[in-house]
Amino acid sequence: MFIECYKIPIQDWNKKDQEIRIPDNKILISLNSIEYITSATHNPNRAEILLSGDVRINILASYEKILAKIENLGETTHIMNRLDD
Repeated sequence: MFIECYKIPIQDWNKKDQEIRIPDNKILISLNSIEYITSATHNPNRAEILLSGDVRINILASYEKILAKIENLGETTHIMNRLDD
């Protein structure tokens, strides 16, 4: 399974979201290749994904939005259920 995201090229980090959200920056990320996801410390609307092989990708989405995409995939394929507190 994959999630669709917009990667942020290093030289575009300070650009506005709408400038980054272009077809050239759209990518699919395999869930099997994700090691971890973390929020960007200086911008809550951006996150970093570490892929296997120590590849880091900056993404135009918050940690919560990425997690919601993954949870939605799990719920629709019946492989993951969110735990209630």
